[in-house]
Amino acid sequence: MRSKIPNLRHLDIALHVCKTHGFSSVSKIVNLSPSAITQAMRGLETSIGAQIFDRSQSGAFPNALGKIYLDRISRAFDALGAAENALDKGRAAFSLKSRVTASQLRAIIAVVQSGSYNQAARRLGLSQPSVYKAAHSVEVLYNTDLFRPSPSGVEATQKAREFSRHASVALSEIERGQEEVMEYQGRISGRLAIGALPLICARVLPDAINKLLQIYPDADVKVIAGVYSDLLDSLRHGDHDILIGALRHPAPAKDVQQTDLFEDALSIIVGKGHPILSIPKPGLNDLAKLDWVVPHKNTPTRHCFERFFSDMKEQRPTRIIETSSLLFIRTILQNSDRATLLSVHQAHYEIERGDLVVVKFVLAGSRRTIGVTTRHHWKPTRLQEKFLKLLHEEARAL
Repeated sequence: MRSKIPNLRHLDIALHVCKTHGFSSVSKIVNLSPSAITQAMRGLETSIGAQIFDRSQSGAFPNALGKIYLDRISRAFDALGAAENALDKGRAAFSLKSRVTASQLRAIIAVVQSGSYNQAARRLGLSQPSVYKAAHSVEVLYNTDLFRPSPSGVEATQKAREFSRHASVALSEIERGQEEVMEYQGRISGRLAIGALPLICARVLPDAINKLLQIYPDADVKVIAGVYSDLLDSLRHGDHDILIGALRHPAPAKDVQQTDLFEDALSIIVGKGHPILSIPKPGLNDLAKLDWVVPHKNTPTRHCFERFFSDMKEQRPTRIIETSSLLFIRTILQNSDRATLLSVHQAHYEIERGDLVVVKFVLAGSRRTIGVTTRHHWKPTRLQEKFLKLLHEEARAL
């Protein structure tokens, strides 16, 4: 459940006050009286639980915490501007942040993601008419259709999908701003949401998280496993800020950036007692006769597997199980004569116990880069920054 978002118009006013250093000077810009602006700023500070402006006879100036918070809000409003552009801003004689609420944004995001007003309502804990009204009101404001009827509910237009992505990032930035307020106050209990590919190194990520929680035991850590395309989409929507796994080359989208963690090589791994282990020097023909369990197509490991057998015209592996579950792979290897391609780090503990064994066969060209994918211009909180530092330390220790 996402946290409560302050009034967007009040946040906009706060940015104007930050630039002009006075409530009176902002009055003409936002068409509110100085007393109404004063009241709005007090309400905002109460909402976030901290004073962000120092007031004096010479004006209102953001304090140290205010500068941190309002920088995050400025980033959020940049994302809202991108969302507005997706709806053809020229059609409306107003700014999105002055007329649309966080509830309306969340309604559109939920409908886009679920493809149904009913499912969106269940996700948000609201009634279906409330969600429909919130989403439709934005369509009316911008004189544009965001959704089309479909057999399963509604289908989002391209404009709606772009709007949803930018709006979701904006809400995420505002939430990170609230967490930075708490960090400044010495309360490190913010969110760390990590997208992790199921076959990611089984040691680096858990070890980094364990060390992080020893430092910040109240941190809210969430690890989301899934297929790459879904995790990348969630990253671009701000549902999580960090994606860990094998990097793609070239980068999968213009709005993300990739950072190397370590180089990793694949090995052929089987269960103990596998018949292939009785062959002193197994060859390509021996390996082609095996039954395999490998990741889905269009993944780096699957590309390596297919390239490995690409020169064999007749006898290629045909009995293949596809899965993205590391747990399933480990289990089936220990209970069958199948083989797989894995990093020794991914099966470290099973190999150490003797449950799994590395076949003595060098896989040429199987090295891949494991790394971190984030959004372009992403700014980590103190908690997220510490996690990344620990993650890199664990990677260097391999």
